[in-house]
Amino acid sequence: MTDAARGRDPARSCHTPRTTRVARVAALALLAMTVGDAAGAQVTQQEQSIMWRLDQQSRVQIDVLLDSATRLGFPTELLYAKTLEGISKGASSRRIVDIVRKYFSLMREARSALGGAYTTDELSAATGALLAGVERDELARLRKSRGGKSISVPLVLLADLVQRGVPPQDASGTMVQLSQRGALDSELQGLWQRVSQDIISGVPPAAALQRWAREYPGSGAPGTRLPPGTAPPTTPAPRAPEPSSTSSP
Repeated sequence: MTDAARGRDPARSCHTPRTTRVARVAALALLAMTVGDAAGAQVTQQEQSIMWRLDQQSRVQIDVLLDSATRLGFPTELLYAKTLEGISKGASSRRIVDIVRKYFSLMREARSALGGAYTTDELSAATGALLAGVERDELARLRKSRGGKSISVPLVLLADLVQRGVPPQDASGTMVQLSQRGALDSELQGLWQRVSQDIISGVPPAAALQRWAREYPGSGAPGTRLPPGTAPPTTPAPRAPEPSSTSSP
């Protein structure tokens, strides 16, 4: 008897192995803890409800991408979160599939650029940087400049600066130079805050970065510190670029 005859959707029965289902539930659990949702049983129901907002063909395609990510050792929660983002924004099923497919491709590039061991946060931040327009080679340079320290914060700040109009080469070059000088995450955050404030005030993005980069020589230089009165801001959470025809739902 076929799945259709049994009243089940062939798309879900053929393309949802147990490992993928478990990964999706784990991803939703993480999101639930972040936004204060209730328990795991409700997460499973939420998963079914949300995914069924996609048309059948798109569900099949998303499942194929998730299965591929599982086989290649990628954290599937990143792709699933991207799917949820598209659904929450009301994007069409076809558009969501296109974006998730592109995001998966960039995840593969990001992993190659990072090389070796990496955290899910680093992979997410690196993928976001590529999505914003940062070159793959710049990710590798930044990774090397950090001397084994996490690059999540620098990548998040880098992607945000590029999204605010700072030329990618300028933004990545500054992050690399400051990291080589031993800049702390708090110093990079302080730089991001001041550059962002200048941009909001009307200063050209490239000029704003150039102005404040001089004030942050890095902790590797004896006696250096944040400019007076600068409190390190909270690190901005990784965010998808604004809706466009090529980068997000």
